[in-house]
Amino acid sequence: FRLGYDDPLYVYLAMRALPGWTRLGEEAGVSLLEPVGLLSFGERVDDVSLALRESGAFGEVLLGEELSETFPGLAVRGKAVYEPAAGVLRVAEILSVLSQPFAGSEITEGIRVVGIEEGGAGVRVRTAGDDYEAEVVVLCAGAWTGEMAAKAGIDALGELRPSVQQVAY
Repeated sequence: FRLGYDDPLYVYLAMRALPGWTRLGEEAGVSLLEPVGLLSFGERVDDVSLALRESGAFGEVLLGEELSETFPGLAVRGKAVYEPAAGVLRVAEILSVLSQPFAGSEITEGIRVVGIEEGGAGVRVRTAGDDYEAEVVVLCAGAWTGEMAAKAGIDALGELRPSVQQVAY
């Protein structure tokens, strides 16, 4: 989990999601997010820094000697942005919590979603078999997320493109 994106909209969306992860973990009595910090560097680091600033999120810019002292095992040229609140979401625990009745959630797998629309007190998800209604729907359709969001009339996400993320711990 991170706030450090190069687009202020994504930073904003992540900031909105963080209290929900915290609240869900507190209600379940388990830690769902392990803060470990994140160091972003590379050709888009200025964009990440600017997006964090524009969104009111914290990210510390580190340069040269300060960067080498803070992260002695790395040889990074230029600047980097350190985000101490970033962390690892504990997926197994999250899925376990979400499958519990108290969470008010239902995980349904292997069903083709054909549409998502506002309806009733929240959202209606139309599938090849049944329709489901919920207050909130989390759209996790992988490479098809942009297409599914567009079918649902969600244009605030812009044009989504699947990408490969390189992560190191």
